[in-house]
Amino acid sequence: IGFMKQKQEIIAAPEALPTKNAPCSNASHSALLYPGEGMRTCRAMSTPIKCAQSGMESLSGLRRIHGDKLVISCMALWIDDLQSFLNISAKMSRFQIIETCSMILEDFYALNLADVRLVMTRAKKGQYGALYGRLDGQIVYQWFAEYFDERCAECGRTADAEAKVRDSQLAAMSPEQKKKILELWSKQKKSQK
Repeated sequence: IGFMKQKQEIIAAPEALPTKNAPCSNASHSALLYPGEGMRTCRAMSTPIKCAQSGMESLSGLRRIHGDKLVISCMALWIDDLQSFLNISAKMSRFQIIETCSMILEDFYALNLADVRLVMTRAKKGQYGALYGRLDGQIVYQWFAEYFDERCAECGRTADAEAKVRDSQLAAMSPEQKKKILELWSKQKKSQK
Protein backbone atom coordinates (compact mmCIF):
# COMPACT_ATOMS: atom_id res chain seq x y z
CA ILE A 1 0.00 0.00 0.00
CA GLY A 2 2.82 2.41 0.84
CA PHE A 3 4.53 1.96 -2.51
CA MET A 4 1.29 2.45 -4.47
CA LYS A 5 0.62 5.65 -2.54
CA GLN A 6 4.15 6.87 -3.38
CA LYS A 7 3.64 6.02 -7.06
CA GLN A 8 0.32 7.89 -7.16
CA GLU A 9 1.91 10.97 -5.56
CA ILE A 10 4.73 10.97 -8.09
CA ILE A 11 2.38 10.45 -11.02
CA ALA A 12 -0.09 13.10 -9.84
CA ALA A 13 2.32 16.01 -10.32
CA PRO A 14 2.75 15.85 -14.14
CA GLU A 15 -0.95 16.48 -14.71
CA ALA A 16 -0.33 20.13 -13.78
CA LEU A 17 1.93 20.63 -16.80
CA PRO A 18 0.43 23.00 -19.37
CA THR A 19 -1.22 21.13 -22.20
CA LYS A 20 -1.68 23.96 -24.69
CA ASN A 21 0.32 27.05 -25.59
CA ALA A 22 3.35 25.45 -23.92
CA PRO A 23 6.59 27.00 -25.17
CA CYS A 24 8.30 23.61 -25.52
CA SER A 25 7.64 21.25 -28.40
CA ASN A 26 4.90 18.62 -28.25
CA ALA A 27 7.58 15.92 -28.55
CA SER A 28 9.43 17.32 -25.52
CA HIS A 29 6.19 17.67 -23.61
CA SER A 30 5.06 14.08 -24.27
CA ALA A 31 8.53 12.67 -23.72
CA LEU A 32 8.72 14.42 -20.37
CA LEU A 33 5.30 13.26 -19.21
CA TYR A 34 5.38 9.68 -20.36
CA PRO A 35 8.58 7.61 -20.25
CA GLY A 36 7.16 5.16 -22.81
CA GLU A 37 6.43 8.02 -25.20
CA GLY A 38 9.89 9.42 -24.55
CA MET A 39 11.38 6.06 -25.49
CA ARG A 40 9.50 6.12 -28.82
CA THR A 41 10.10 9.81 -29.57
CA CYS A 42 13.84 9.61 -28.98
CA ARG A 43 14.48 6.08 -30.30
CA ALA A 44 16.58 7.27 -33.26
CA MET A 45 18.88 9.19 -30.93
CA SER A 46 21.13 6.29 -30.03
CA THR A 47 24.42 8.09 -29.42
CA PRO A 48 25.40 11.08 -27.28
CA ILE A 49 26.12 13.12 -30.44
CA LYS A 50 22.66 12.39 -31.87
CA CYS A 51 21.13 13.37 -28.53
CA ALA A 52 23.13 16.61 -28.43
CA GLN A 53 21.99 17.46 -31.97
CA SER A 54 18.37 16.38 -31.42
CA GLY A 55 16.93 19.83 -30.80
CA MET A 56 15.09 18.54 -27.72
CA GLU A 57 14.66 20.93 -24.81
CA SER A 58 17.47 20.81 -22.26
CA LEU A 59 16.61 20.05 -18.66
CA SER A 60 17.35 23.70 -17.82
CA GLY A 61 14.97 24.82 -20.57
CA LEU A 62 12.26 22.54 -19.25
CA ARG A 63 12.93 23.89 -15.76
CA ARG A 64 12.49 27.46 -17.02
CA ILE A 65 9.22 26.52 -18.76
CA HIS A 66 7.64 24.23 -16.17
CA GLY A 67 9.54 24.83 -12.90
CA ASP A 68 11.76 22.55 -10.82
CA LYS A 69 9.01 20.65 -9.07
CA LEU A 70 7.25 19.48 -12.21
CA VAL A 71 10.42 18.55 -14.09
CA ILE A 72 11.69 16.61 -11.06
CA SER A 73 8.34 14.83 -10.74
CA CYS A 74 8.42 13.85 -14.39
CA MET A 75 12.01 12.65 -14.15
CA ALA A 76 10.88 10.58 -11.17
CA LEU A 77 8.49 8.80 -13.54
CA TRP A 78 11.48 7.72 -15.61
CA ILE A 79 13.20 6.22 -12.55
CA ASP A 80 9.97 4.57 -11.46
CA ASP A 81 9.61 3.10 -14.97
CA LEU A 82 13.20 1.86 -14.76
CA GLN A 83 12.58 0.18 -11.40
CA SER A 84 9.50 -1.55 -12.80
CA PHE A 85 11.35 -2.72 -15.90
CA LEU A 86 14.30 -4.08 -13.93
CA ASN A 87 12.03 -5.71 -11.35
CA ILE A 88 14.17 -4.30 -8.55
CA SER A 89 13.51 -5.82 -5.12
CA ALA A 90 15.25 -3.06 -3.14
CA LYS A 91 13.47 -0.09 -4.73
CA MET A 92 14.21 3.56 -4.14
CA SER A 93 11.76 5.40 -1.88
CA ARG A 94 9.87 8.45 -3.12
CA PHE A 95 12.26 10.69 -1.19
CA GLN A 96 15.33 8.99 -2.73
CA ILE A 97 13.88 9.32 -6.23
CA ILE A 98 13.06 13.01 -5.80
CA GLU A 99 16.47 13.75 -4.23
CA THR A 100 18.26 11.92 -7.05
CA CYS A 101 16.26 13.77 -9.71
CA SER A 102 17.04 17.10 -7.98
CA MET A 103 20.75 16.33 -8.04
CA ILE A 104 20.63 15.29 -11.71
CA LEU A 105 18.73 18.45 -12.63
CA GLU A 106 21.20 20.58 -10.67
CA ASP A 107 24.39 19.03 -12.07
CA PHE A 108 23.42 17.84 -15.56
CA TYR A 109 21.02 20.62 -16.60
CA ALA A 110 22.55 20.81 -20.10
CA LEU A 111 21.35 17.31 -20.96
CA ASN A 112 18.04 16.93 -22.74
CA LEU A 113 15.27 14.35 -22.74
CA ALA A 114 16.97 12.35 -25.48
CA ASP A 115 19.99 12.06 -23.17
CA VAL A 116 17.78 10.97 -20.26
CA ARG A 117 16.20 8.33 -22.50
CA LEU A 118 19.60 7.07 -23.63
CA VAL A 119 20.86 6.76 -20.05
CA MET A 120 17.71 4.86 -19.03
CA THR A 121 17.86 2.59 -22.08
CA ARG A 122 21.50 1.78 -21.41
CA ALA A 123 20.65 1.00 -17.79
CA LYS A 124 17.85 -1.32 -18.89
CA LYS A 125 20.29 -3.11 -21.20
CA GLY A 126 22.82 -3.50 -18.38
CA GLN A 127 25.47 -1.31 -19.98
CA TYR A 128 26.30 0.29 -16.64
CA GLY A 129 26.77 -3.06 -14.95
CA ALA A 130 24.64 -5.54 -13.03
CA LEU A 131 22.41 -4.19 -10.26
CA TYR A 132 21.92 -7.39 -8.25
CA GLY A 133 18.34 -6.51 -7.31
CA ARG A 134 18.98 -3.06 -5.88
CA LEU A 135 18.92 0.49 -7.14
CA ASP A 136 19.79 3.67 -5.26
CA GLY A 137 20.37 7.34 -5.97
CA GLN A 138 24.13 7.04 -6.05
CA ILE A 139 23.95 4.38 -8.77
CA VAL A 140 21.58 6.45 -10.93
CA TYR A 141 23.59 9.63 -10.37
CA GLN A 142 26.79 7.81 -11.37
CA TRP A 143 25.18 6.69 -14.64
CA PHE A 144 24.44 10.31 -15.50
CA ALA A 145 27.97 11.42 -14.52
CA GLU A 146 29.52 8.71 -16.70
CA TYR A 147 27.21 9.54 -19.60
CA PHE A 148 27.84 13.29 -19.27
CA ASP A 149 31.61 12.75 -19.45
CA GLU A 150 31.15 10.57 -22.54
CA ARG A 151 28.88 13.13 -24.21
CA CYS A 152 31.29 16.00 -23.53
CA ALA A 153 34.22 14.00 -24.93
CA GLU A 154 32.30 13.02 -28.09
CA CYS A 155 31.05 16.58 -28.66
CA GLY A 156 34.62 17.85 -28.20
CA ARG A 157 35.97 15.37 -30.76
CA THR A 158 33.24 16.37 -33.22
CA ALA A 159 33.98 20.08 -32.75
CA ASP A 160 37.71 19.43 -33.27
CA ALA A 161 37.04 17.50 -36.48
CA GLU A 162 34.78 20.25 -37.81
CA ALA A 163 37.43 22.88 -37.00
CA LYS A 164 40.06 20.89 -38.91
CA VAL A 165 37.78 20.75 -41.96
CA ARG A 166 37.20 24.52 -41.77
CA ASP A 167 40.92 25.16 -41.33
CA SER A 168 41.79 22.99 -44.34
CA GLN A 169 39.15 24.75 -46.46
CA LEU A 170 40.49 28.11 -45.37
CA ALA A 171 44.06 27.08 -46.16
CA ALA A 172 43.01 26.06 -49.66
CA MET A 173 41.53 29.50 -50.42
CA SER A 174 43.35 32.13 -52.37
CA PRO A 175 44.24 35.44 -50.70
CA GLU A 176 41.49 37.14 -52.76
CA GLN A 177 38.85 34.69 -51.51
CA LYS A 178 39.97 35.21 -47.91
CA LYS A 179 39.77 38.99 -48.37
CA LYS A 180 36.20 38.75 -49.75
CA ILE A 181 35.11 36.58 -46.84
CA LEU A 182 36.60 39.02 -44.32
CA GLU A 183 34.83 41.94 -46.06
CA LEU A 184 31.49 40.11 -45.99
CA TRP A 185 31.99 39.20 -42.36
CA SER A 186 32.85 42.82 -41.51
CA LYS A 187 29.69 44.07 -43.29
CA GLN A 188 27.55 41.57 -41.40
CA LYS A 189 29.02 42.70 -38.08
CA LYS A 190 28.30 46.35 -38.89
CA SER A 191 24.72 45.64 -39.97
CA GLN A 192 24.03 43.80 -36.71
CA LYS A 193 24.93 46.88 -34.62
